[in-house]
Amino acid sequence: MARNHFITLFVLAAIWGGSFLLIRVAVPALGPVPLVIVRVALAGLTLGLYAWATRHALGLWQRPGAFLILGFLNAAAPFALIAAAQLHIGPSMVAVLNASTPLFTAIVAAVWLRDPMTLTKLAALLLGIAGVAVVVGGTPSIETTAQLLACGMVVLASFFYGIGAVYTRTVMRGVTPLAMAAGQQLGAFVVLLPAVFVIAPQPTWSAPALLAVVTLALACTAFAYILYFRLIETAGPTFANTVTLLVPVFGILWGSIFLGESVSWALVLGLALVMSSVLATSLPTGKRARLAPK
Repeated sequence: MARNHFITLFVLAAIWGGSFLLIRVAVPALGPVPLVIVRVALAGLTLGLYAWATRHALGLWQRPGAFLILGFLNAAAPFALIAAAQLHIGPSMVAVLNASTPLFTAIVAAVWLRDPMTLTKLAALLLGIAGVAVVVGGTPSIETTAQLLACGMVVLASFFYGIGAVYTRTVMRGVTPLAMAAGQQLGAFVVLLPAVFVIAPQPTWSAPALLAVVTLALACTAFAYILYFRLIETAGPTFANTVTLLVPVFGILWGSIFLGESVSWALVLGLALVMSSVLATSLPTGKRARLAPK
């Protein structure tokens, strides 16, 4: 593997690890759904302009229904759940819980794609569940029902990512990475837009919140997806998927540096168990659908 592949991998992990910190800054001011709407709108517009500048035909109108479903599974639902969760729990915990995405991907693939559930894979999944349990049950900051429900939201978001991964593999065949990235964000925007008229949000804009939203949309969504799909094309999906192991490390690091979050033994032990599980489920033992967290 070339050195620039490793550099890209670490840059991508650092960016996605920082997304949880940015959400933590922005979501109290805007609210979960308005934050996600602005995020996907800016990201989709940026990716669309990039495609236009590079004369890349996206072909979004050829299969609008598929992009709406992809936008819901891979962006609208998980983004909103993670944003809502961060009203109650910190970025470090969210990053570790979100690392369970490949575990759910393996479960969905076993059901949908009939990917055999071997004894090794089953043991790895149980190990991952144990890791999540350690994080939730052993962290002193989990003291209220709202915090426990927030942890459940992140796990549910990871489940949506798992479904989205398998949906991408089975339904979006032949669609270019840039088209999937742009179509996913624009599809999520269309799905979430009616919610604005229901919840009547009253965001309280501030300079930090605005900067966080713009950075989240342009760096963590638009630019990061270009890096990720380019890494898939040049280094292969297996190597690109190892970003899953690095994202929670950076999530904990940024939370500790910028928000002063304490790193408990339960968080570290849970992270080790989840990462071991992800490594085991990523072994090349047949067909598998993969997706990195966002």
